[in-house]
Amino acid sequence: MYSKCGNLEDSHKVFDQLEGKDNVSWASMIAGFAEHGLADKAIMLFREMLFEEFTPDEMSLAAGLTACSALHSLKIGKEVHGFALRYGFGEQMIIDGALVNMYSKCGDLNSARIVFKLMPLKDQVSCSSLVSGYSQSGYVEEALQLFHEMLLSDLNIDAFTISSILGAVSLLNIPDIGTQLHARIIKMGVESEASVGSSLVMMYSKCGKHRSHAGLVEEGYFHLNSMSSEYGIEPGYRHYACMVDLLGRAGRIEDAKRFISNMPIEPDALVWGTLLAACRVHGDIEIGKLAAEKIMDLGPSDAGAHVSLSNICADAGQWEDVLKVRASIKQTGVLKEPGWSSSV
Repeated sequence: MYSKCGNLEDSHKVFDQLEGKDNVSWASMIAGFAEHGLADKAIMLFREMLFEEFTPDEMSLAAGLTACSALHSLKIGKEVHGFALRYGFGEQMIIDGALVNMYSKCGDLNSARIVFKLMPLKDQVSCSSLVSGYSQSGYVEEALQLFHEMLLSDLNIDAFTISSILGAVSLLNIPDIGTQLHARIIKMGVESEASVGSSLVMMYSKCGKHRSHAGLVEEGYFHLNSMSSEYGIEPGYRHYACMVDLLGRAGRIEDAKRFISNMPIEPDALVWGTLLAACRVHGDIEIGKLAAEKIMDLGPSDAGAHVSLSNICADAGQWEDVLKVRASIKQTGVLKEPGWSSSV
């Protein structure tokens, strides 16, 4: 009870006072630590259990694997996997799901895929873990394929899985799939989830660079505004930067500038830098100068803003301005890191 309610201090006190600890108490305490941000203590307790010659059951092994996932400790995770095989729990559903999650979180997608394929029954947890692992590691097509299989199997799909797959679609830059996903999200009723809403803004800002782009811009505005108006979530700098990026990709540089001017919070270097990047793409020198100046005001030692402004002027053939920017770099003592290559 104490572990489930997040009171780990009292939970541990009661645990220490137990004269006869059983597998339930060990598993509850290990899981309590693992699920409340104390994964290192969960691992220590798991090792203590083995030292006292308790035979772990599937619950304590799964809790240990959860701790390894949180710590991204592949080495210890493999050791726990070895214990699971040694004690005959290698084909338990709860163990298999925890193994897929651990290997995915630790970046060993080959092992995660092997365990997943050997599972007699695929559940929502294991599928979601592997989808997330694929997405975060850049295996976008594999993530989409597995997500499609989840839909066909009528498995429950949570907000975490949706956010992961939206991130994968952003990398592929395929707006049609993104639009289909958005429709599915509305049908599932998870559009109100903060992580899903943020991922939708990000997806629309990165997809559809060369389409009836105005519609995507309006989608971005809608989700940004709905964060505060409908869900009470105040957008942060990254959300505003996504909107500036979306407007920039649509070529609406003036609108992006106006959007920044009307922000309820003072724009930071990330927001101005996003505008500066859009100015270079579309060759807008005047607004590019403004964005670069704002960045340099926030951080005079920022060599990137100077270099970007110099490149914008060079692209437009304004060599006098290029010389002025380079002279400014020397006067302010800003150091430009030299380019380098890893090739021999």
